[in-house]
Amino acid sequence: MTSAIYLQLQKAKYVDRIKKQLGNTLDTTSLGLGYRKEGKVRDTYKDKEVVVLVTTDRVSAFDRVISTIPYKGSANPFNKIFANYAK
Repeated sequence: MTSAIYLQLQKAKYVDRIKKQLGNTLDTTSLGLGYRKEGKVRDTYKDKEVVVLVTTDRVSAFDRVISTIPYKGSANPFNKIFANYAK
């Protein structure tokens, strides 16, 4: 199999996977953890002792939320750094 064909097959696999998840994106949160501030991409919850940042799948441009992308929140480098720190 040539590398071009392999790349086309891989691309098709990921495009199908993303299309299947379009209805499962996180566009809003309501965790009930105290004061909530909604940003363009992240929601912040503040309590007396704790601050929680939740990265959503929202996409913004020109100060407007325009859509969501599956897996966007999980691909955020901040989430990966925090996951390693929290272990």
